[in-house]
Amino acid sequence: MIAIGEKLKTFWRRQSVKLAPGATEEQFCAFEAEYKVRLPEDLRKYLGTVNGFDGSEHWMTDDQSITFFGLQEIKPLREYWSAKVVDADGYFVFADYSLSAHVYAIRLGDGSVDPNCVVVVYDSKLVEVASSFAGFVEDYLENIAVLFPPLPAE
Repeated sequence: MIAIGEKLKTFWRRQSVKLAPGATEEQFCAFEAEYKVRLPEDLRKYLGTVNGFDGSEHWMTDDQSITFFGLQEIKPLREYWSAKVVDADGYFVFADYSLSAHVYAIRLGDGSVDPNCVVVVYDSKLVEVASSFAGFVEDYLENIAVLFPPLPAE
């Protein structure tokens, strides 16, 4: 079975997306210490293989206008998004769609019991799109329409 980092690398190389080299254990430890969270194994393995898109060019995107961030760009939702979102401190933005039309965030905690669901953020509303980062990647590669759910009703 091919790891998700390698699957994404192959997928993005076909689109000529420039990729950043994998994050180091030191970078993982620094991130986890700064935010007092534990990265789930699937996200950690991905970032260790591909640390997001290469940021040397202005705002690199894939064919769907999604930008995947490197570990150094992953931030709590409250630091990235201006709208008031309930529980914003528990979600961390790892990808952006079409220059912040909406963002994708993963729930991170200390690793003890928190599920690491992935949400799309529409203004102040969170819509779960996957129960894990690996599930998000699977849909991204095979059924991307699932990652663009309709805007929730008011």
